[in-house]
Amino acid sequence: MKTQFNDYANDKRLALHAYTLAEQFIRSCEANNSNNPTSDKMDEVRIELYDSCKDGFDYFLVGDVLSQQNNRRDSFIEYVERRAKNELDRNQRAYDWLMVNAVYENATMHILDCFYNCYVIDDREADCWNGFIQWIKSKANGDGTFTFLQHTNNPITVR
Repeated sequence: MKTQFNDYANDKRLALHAYTLAEQFIRSCEANNSNNPTSDKMDEVRIELYDSCKDGFDYFLVGDVLSQQNNRRDSFIEYVERRAKNELDRNQRAYDWLMVNAVYENATMHILDCFYNCYVIDDREADCWNGFIQWIKSKANGDGTFTFLQHTNNPITVR
């Protein structure tokens, strides 16, 4: 299929939609991670997004967001965009790519935070711009856990 480039910088509605889908997917993954502390708030999460590629959910757009880093971008373009035979195959390939490259990764959360601060709220002073090491230190709790999505009403804590 033809490579698709989304113009998040000039389409804030698309950026917010893409971010929202990525956040839903990440929450689904973390809700299924038995390594994480349990949370009553996980009842609100669409946990089925992790289990298998669900019709009607745009895994391609999520993958596009979570591949916004050079070392991930090339593999996403090659495996998902170039090899896909049609839209359905592209979505399945995006789901498969996410399972291998984005699930349970602190680096994924860093990319998502940078995407949010760049395209959704345009905050050039956010801590994510200080590099991964500084950013992850700012998310660390004293007990070996990290808290992500702190700007939401439902931040998540992961181990």
